[in-house]
Amino acid sequence: MSKHTGIQPGRIERRLERAIWKFRLITLIPVVMSLIGSISCFVIGTYAQLSVLSHVLQGRFNETYSTRLVGQVVGSIDYYLIGIALLIFGYGIYELVIADMDLRQQETTVLKRNLLNYWLPGRPQAEAHQGDCRRLDRHRLQGDGGI
Repeated sequence: MSKHTGIQPGRIERRLERAIWKFRLITLIPVVMSLIGSISCFVIGTYAQLSVLSHVLQGRFNETYSTRLVGQVVGSIDYYLIGIALLIFGYGIYELVIADMDLRQQETTVLKRNLLNYWLPGRPQAEAHQGDCRRLDRHRLQGDGGI
């Protein structure tokens, strides 16, 4: 305890750390927006693909128009790639900043705590990973070289 202020230095530090830890949640905005952008890109890409498919099935194309249709197909693939990049960005920011890092550091198990463990049925990720590693080791010992 400080003589002049009567405040414990560790107490201020804990409050500051808690405030900084809670402030990380502001990064939910880019995570959510990148996921919405990703969905938008998938919808736009799918619409472009369906548009090309409808033109092809109706037989409304000739030599010059088919070049335009191929360009639309390539453009729709670009939308899918951008959507995937946005998904990766959003997930990366979530894992880097928002995911509960303290629990992972304190636990002795490899079990990863996130929302997917609550939504997806089945065994925990740690058990699944250990089972995959055991299966891979068994195949290597048998001389199969892998799965």
